[in-house]
Amino acid sequence: MTNIDFYYDKSHRRLRLTVCGHAGFAPIGQDIICSAVSILVQTLAEYVKNIYIRGALQKKPVIILEHGYASVCCIPKKRAQAELRRCFEIIQTGFRLLAQTYPQYILLNAEL
Repeated sequence: MTNIDFYYDKSHRRLRLTVCGHAGFAPIGQDIICSAVSILVQTLAEYVKNIYIRGALQKKPVIILEHGYASVCCIPKKRAQAELRRCFEIIQTGFRLLAQTYPQYILLNAEL
C-alpha cells in the first residue's frame, strides 16, 4: 500500500507531501498505480523547484525522491503562499482520484 500524507503548518506556512511504500498492484516496474503516484510527486517537485528559482520560497526546498519514498517540503514567501497552496491542492486532487479508484492500494491523509 502507498501512504500519502499532505501537511500544512499555518503558523510557518510550511507545505509538505510525503509518499511512502509501493501500491502492490503489479510487480515493481509494471505497477500503473505507482507510475501515477510517481508522476504526481515529480510534477510537484519540479514546480516547487521552479518557484524556488523565482525566489518565492523562504529557503531552499527539501525534496527527496527515492525508490519507495518521496518528500517535498517548502516554505513559500507570503506573496507565493496562495499559488503554492493551489499547486499542492491540485496534486492532492490527483491523489484523491487515485485513492477513490484504487482504495485498497492508496491511503491518503490530507490536511491542506
